[in-house]
Amino acid sequence: MEREAAQKGFMGARVPPSRRAGSRVRTRQHAAKRGNDGRLRAPDGRNGLIVLPPAPQAFVKLHELLALSHLRLRVLAAESRYAAIVRERLKIARDLHDTLAHSMMAMLSEVRLLRKLEMHDLKSLREELARAEEVAHEGLNEARTAITQMRVNAVRDTGLGSALGKAFGRFIDRTALSGEFIADPGAASFGDERAETLFRMAEEALRNIERHAMATRAVVTLETVDGTQLKLSIEDDGLGFDPGAPRQGHYGIVGLHEQAHLIGAHLCIDSAPGRGTTLTVTLRMTPEML
Repeated sequence: MEREAAQKGFMGARVPPSRRAGSRVRTRQHAAKRGNDGRLRAPDGRNGLIVLPPAPQAFVKLHELLALSHLRLRVLAAESRYAAIVRERLKIARDLHDTLAHSMMAMLSEVRLLRKLEMHDLKSLREELARAEEVAHEGLNEARTAITQMRVNAVRDTGLGSALGKAFGRFIDRTALSGEFIADPGAASFGDERAETLFRMAEEALRNIERHAMATRAVVTLETVDGTQLKLSIEDDGLGFDPGAPRQGHYGIVGLHEQAHLIGAHLCIDSAPGRGTTLTVTLRMTPEML
């Protein structure tokens, strides 16, 4: 009875003859062996053998692949940092043009006029000095506004439509022009990095209207087209100009094209002397991004 119980094993499980105590049955030992080619051959648990590459070579290859991947990551990180620096430099250059450069040009014009008045019309000098002081204050306020906009992101916080509507309202109050702002809900809610660029392009266009167009009316329209495109239009009834004519020392149009290129948008400036200007920016988007 004891021998029979021992054969059943623990919990009544049947013990194979090869594992019974005192059994003389021998099992085959499948040891891993290395062949003449240096490869390791190990049993696969069935009837065949698994052929493995030499361990040292495998580790060397893996190390090389990891080193190459690490190098590629470093290169991509460096390129990404450089691209970010270039974008930031372009942004600062545009901001300087949009604020300080315009203000300095206005001040220079006032100084030149004051020199002429000093020589030919002293009675008007006092009035023009007051105007020069006003121009200087406007330039200072614009610089402060630009600094504030760099610190506070109104476009991402409220959407392009709201931010653009407020900017257009300030423009109308400042210039006393008649105007209209139109924005459909889908386009107005757009508010990523590209929306910031569109906002700055609109600000530049409004500044050009204020300083150069001699317009009486301005219209800004923000809308979606066919559910796949965002369209920003800024129109004025001012003097107009030839967009293809070279303008040495003026970087406003160049800056607008650069900004459009950065976000993959298409910029069209339709203008001619005597018939106003219409600036249109079209940005292709997928419906879910609106």
